[in-house]
Amino acid sequence: MKAFIDFIMENLVNEADEETIKDEKTFRDYARNKFEEVYGDDLDEDEMNKVVDGILNDYKDEAEAGDWGTLVGVLNKSFGS
Repeated sequence: MKAFIDFIMENLVNEADEETIKDEKTFRDYARNKFEEVYGDDLDEDEMNKVVDGILNDYKDEAEAGDWGTLVGVLNKSFGS
């Protein structure tokens, strides 16, 4: 049952994150925080920027439509979460 609770909590956190992301800057800030959480001191800024730029480029239509939740989902899936 613990896994189900973890799943619910993770989705609630993701929904809260999606609601706070309103533009490219806040998405980049969210992505930076996520990368820092995952990689810590081993964070490679160039690789991080390539991933974030790639997501923004591949999902340009969604970003322009304000569908930041899709981009958050893609970013989180890139970490396996």
